[in-house]
This record gives sequence, structure tokens and C-alpha cells, in this order.
Amino acid sequence: MTLLTRISHALQYRLDRVLAEPKNRRLETRFSTEPKKWLDRLDASVVRGADWFAGHLDLTMSALLVLDQAHRQTKNANFAFVDDRISRYRDTYYDPGLRAVDRGYVADEHRHLPDIIKSRPYQVIELMMIDAANSDYGDAEGILRYLQALPDNGSYGSTHMIVGGLLMKRAGVTLGGRVDALIEQEIDAVARANRAQSYAGDLFAERVFVLEWVGRHDLVSPAWALRLLASQQPDGGWRGRNVPPHGQSNQHTTSLAMAALAQFSAAERNHRSKE
Repeated sequence: MTLLTRISHALQYRLDRVLAEPKNRRLETRFSTEPKKWLDRLDASVVRGADWFAGHLDLTMSALLVLDQAHRQTKNANFAFVDDRISRYRDTYYDPGLRAVDRGYVADEHRHLPDIIKSRPYQVIELMMIDAANSDYGDAEGILRYLQALPDNGSYGSTHMIVGGLLMKRAGVTLGGRVDALIEQEIDAVARANRAQSYAGDLFAERVFVLEWVGRHDLVSPAWALRLLASQQPDGGWRGRNVPPHGQSNQHTTSLAMAALAQFSAAERNHRSKE
């Protein structure tokens, strides 16, 4: 990242403290005047995202998790391809993290396959998510303690703490309600952080994704969906500032943005059908 780019990002961050929220309100008004038109555009954007993934057969574990959750939650047929990608992953790699999306996966039965760590090393925070997904077999108390150390005022630590808690619940681990309490404590911080940000990149989309996953559509502004819509690239994917390949659409940001738009659209349509 060049010095000029760093200065530009810092300036945007400072300006967002003043300008992001007024722009959010304008976008919310724009959405409210023609909600059906905008929801149709969001749905079309998801289709373009699925088309982008058509050329990507070997997906990362994080992309599989996001796409699988969106498919489970929305029942949107545009995410059906994730079942094929999960099967390909299962047949190609040894990775205990696959239990995040396939609870029937028995890692020891796949040790003859190449270890994913040797070709695509995980970051520490990703290893924590894998431990959370396997918390029914591991030290659940220890995992909870690690997750409790992640909050960072609505940034990546906060979103991963929520995801870690959700994966523990998917594994059937609740620790007497303490996992729910862990998730709840960071929800407001994640929502506040997005209201103060105009750049709809990787973290922005991740915040929307986790809020919709936990069922807090009430905290998700339509402005955020419109920001994500506007940031879609000509190839149908999304890019993030610090996510490789730099300057190009990538699996992680694309999966998050695509999922967030589908989750928002599904929840919004459901809400409006009850009015």
C-alpha cells in the first residue's frame, strides 16, 4: 500500500465520522421510496455474484462457511452451488474445519488427503473458528475464553467472536447460556461501526452478514445494502482493500457481500409481507 493510499484511507476514516451517517439517511430515504425496485436490484446482484463463483471450483473454508450459511438461511437457489464446492473440498483436502459446514465429517477418515494447512495455511483467528466448530469434541471452556479476548469495538475481532459463538452453538455447545451472552455483547458494537463507515469492503460486508445471521435485521440499514450494491465490480465480484488478489475481486469479500445482500433481501421481503 502506497503512502498516498494510506493518507486517502485515513482521510476517509476521519470524514466518515461526520459524513457517513447523513449519507446513510439519504440512502435509506432512497430505498424507502422504491423498496421493490431496490430489492429486485439486490437479487440481481446476488445472481451476478453466483455467476462470478461459477469460475471458481476450489473455494476456501471461509467462503464455504459464508455461502453455506446464506444458503441455509435464505433458501436462495443461487447459493445451491455451494453443495458441490463442499463436496469437492471434502474429496480434495484433509481439514477438521469442514465440520463447520458438514457436521457428519469425520476428519480421521480423510487423513490420506493433502492437509489444507500445507497448501493454504490458516490465520490464528481462523484456527479459533475451527476450534469453535469442533467445540463439542474439544475444550469448550478454553475456546470461550479465547473468544472473549477478541472484541475490538466492532472490527474483525468482534465479528469473529460472534461467528465463533454461532459455530459453538451449531456444535450444540451453549455452556448454560454463556455462548449466547458472548454473542449478544458485541452486536451493538458491530452495528455502530457500520453506521460510521462509508467504504463497503470486506469488513463492512462481514458486519452485515453476522448481524443477519444472528437475526438482527432490525439493526441493518438499507443504506448498507445499497452501499454493497454500488461496490460490486464489473466482473460480478467484490474486492477488499487488504484482501488478495489486491485490486481484484476475491472469494472472501464476494461471498460476504453476496450473502449479506441475499440475507437482507430475504429478511426485508419477509418483513414487508407481514405488513
